[in-house]
Amino acid sequence: MSPDPYEFIPGRFGLSLVRSEEGVIVSVPFTDDVRAEDGRMRPVAILMAIDMGAGLTAGLAVPPDWTVTADIETRFVSDCRVGPLQVASRSLKAGTTMSIVESRVTDGHGSLVALSTANHGVLSPDFEDEFRTLPVGGSKRFASPDAPGESLEHYFGLTVDDGRVSLPASVQTRNPWGIVHGGLVSLMVEVAAAHAGIESPTDVVVRYLSPVRQGPAVAEVVEVVERADDRLVRIQITDEGAGRVTSTAMVAGL
Repeated sequence: MSPDPYEFIPGRFGLSLVRSEEGVIVSVPFTDDVRAEDGRMRPVAILMAIDMGAGLTAGLAVPPDWTVTADIETRFVSDCRVGPLQVASRSLKAGTTMSIVESRVTDGHGSLVALSTANHGVLSPDFEDEFRTLPVGGSKRFASPDAPGESLEHYFGLTVDDGRVSLPASVQTRNPWGIVHGGLVSLMVEVAAAHAGIESPTDVVVRYLSPVRQGPAVAEVVEVVERADDRLVRIQITDEGAGRVTSTAMVAGL
């Protein structure tokens, strides 16, 4: 049986996971696909792993319902230069309307890479999801697409034109809800911040206001603030087809 198309989104990053007593542990191998030019793991690979680990942990904490991400705040502590990266997520609060998760990110030596918290809205899913029945100790490796030598940007169809970062709403970018995957919003944010001069983020905050359904999703830097020791940029993501703002992000770093 062929895997569901959305599996290729985390699969393109090489993600696998194990359900733990507290939530979910996500692993990311350190391959050339996620390696930045300076040898560290790209921030988007870390943010994708956080998005998946936190999202699944939030959903598993509120059966029989499931969740959608409302916001994720991530503070980077150090670079990841040795894999595999691991994201250990645990539920902090499982309510009827909100499911809150924290994640701890470490590299292959067990050194701390990042800390993150995420809020999720609780909804009743209209699709079947194998993760809801995953037992403690159960594991999952996402299907990896055949994309030899293809960058993440090229595979997902991301383009940049005069600072505008665009991503189509396509089979390759939609999650099971039929909307653009939140982890790919982080790809847009990374690229937009880099074009604004932030190559090494220290803090990333993404607020998901509404889903991208029609597309393309377009990310633009709307403000740049020079601080004493670093730079802060504010990014706005819109669903161009629907004509509405869908996410906002703030990225600090150098």
